[in-house]
Amino acid sequence: MSKWYKGFKLRRIYIYAIGAILLIGIGVIGLKLIDKKQRDLNYRILRDVSVESSLVIQKEFDILYQHVDMLNKLLLRNDYTLVDSLIPKDSIASKVVAAYLITNEKEGTLYKNFSLPFSLDIRTFTNNLPTDSASRFLQVGQSMYIIRHIQLSPDKSVYWFIDILKVNAYFWGSKLSARSYFEVYNDEGICVIHPDMAKVGKPNREKLQKLSAVKDSVIESSFIRMDVLARVYPLEGLLGQGKMIVSVLLMMTAEDVQEISQLTLGFGFGLICIAILMLQLLYSDRKKLQRVELDNLQYEKEKAVMRFENLREQMNPHFLFNSLGSLQQLIDKDNTVARSFVSKLARVYRKVLQSDRSGLSTVGSEIELAQSYSFLQEIRFGKASFSVVVDNLKVVELRKIPHLSLQVLVENAIKHNELSSEHPLLITIEYDGDALLVSNVVRPKTQAADAPKGGYGIAFLASVYQYYSVTGFYAQEEEGVFKVRLPLI
Repeated sequence: MSKWYKGFKLRRIYIYAIGAILLIGIGVIGLKLIDKKQRDLNYRILRDVSVESSLVIQKEFDILYQHVDMLNKLLLRNDYTLVDSLIPKDSIASKVVAAYLITNEKEGTLYKNFSLPFSLDIRTFTNNLPTDSASRFLQVGQSMYIIRHIQLSPDKSVYWFIDILKVNAYFWGSKLSARSYFEVYNDEGICVIHPDMAKVGKPNREKLQKLSAVKDSVIESSFIRMDVLARVYPLEGLLGQGKMIVSVLLMMTAEDVQEISQLTLGFGFGLICIAILMLQLLYSDRKKLQRVELDNLQYEKEKAVMRFENLREQMNPHFLFNSLGSLQQLIDKDNTVARSFVSKLARVYRKVLQSDRSGLSTVGSEIELAQSYSFLQEIRFGKASFSVVVDNLKVVELRKIPHLSLQVLVENAIKHNELSSEHPLLITIEYDGDALLVSNVVRPKTQAADAPKGGYGIAFLASVYQYYSVTGFYAQEEEGVFKVRLPLI
């Protein structure tokens, strides 16, 4: 195992460790944020429930006062008998009113309707009655009352005796809220309404002061033994001025919030792990696909190399076969020219054999080979019927093209076109935008049935360019001119 690979493996472990630490850190922060968001949402909903409950309760007290206020208007007209007859018939007043007393500053007690379960010294009582719009708590034995003073006129007052036990029965008989309950304290701090009747009639100023100092308090309710959100509201109505504590049962406790957060975090971690697993699988599949593609490319490359080598092995004998054919014709015509031809052929073939295994050769070397080959063909066909014109290619003579490419194209042009002094074959080799362009006018000739068939040349060149993954090679006929483009490598 190389040192570089060991270092890479160690760095990968560090990256995984840092990633795990970051993931845990994000999870902890996410848990805290989820806790806070859920707690805030819980409290916001509880506050809305608390406010709504307080409005409903205040409305109920307003309704109670409206019924008694209707009786006050009759008392102001001195319709005492009518009031006495209406109280038992009133569906609301009958449930809370125990007695009333009418007084005058000059005449004292004007009228009274007492149905109290105890005897009361009127003189002593009236001397201790509340003044203005105040109220006073009165407890005699098990009976508890709020004495509510209402000024009917400058010299006339009414004192309503509101039965606290009946008021509690009235409110707790109606379901104002399924998730909350309330407590009412008068201006003396005495509890007058509570779902736990044992607490009614007892002062609890400390609780009022503590809850009034904080707008919303989460406390353990002594009534239901569970955490509630408690808020203090001012209260006005039949019982006089006082305060109301609305307690709303928590929708979710701290343990519930923490459990939900943990479940959410666990779900999130699960999703992350699944995502990581999916990414790992995708990455693995991608690596496998890349490996398959590389194997395919390697296979195609090996196929191209085998094809290239096969064609290369066929090219050299092909060139020799055509050259010997030309020599055979020259021997019958002129022995002196034939000997010169053999000398040139030896030089050309030496250059062919000296090529490297890459299949490439410099432009300068290929031009020289093509000119030598053209010389051989001029001896064979005569200068008047065949010529090769080469452009000035010094700027690219060190660039490379496929070996034997120019010689192959010259040979193909001779093979497939008519050559005569009337219609000489002209082959041009010129520079064309990072490539050599070889062209000749097409004058097809009719081949003999037993003429040898070639076809290796263009396939050979295409295989070389395919092997080197070079694009831009083409061989095509355009408007009577056959063109072959050889990209420079």
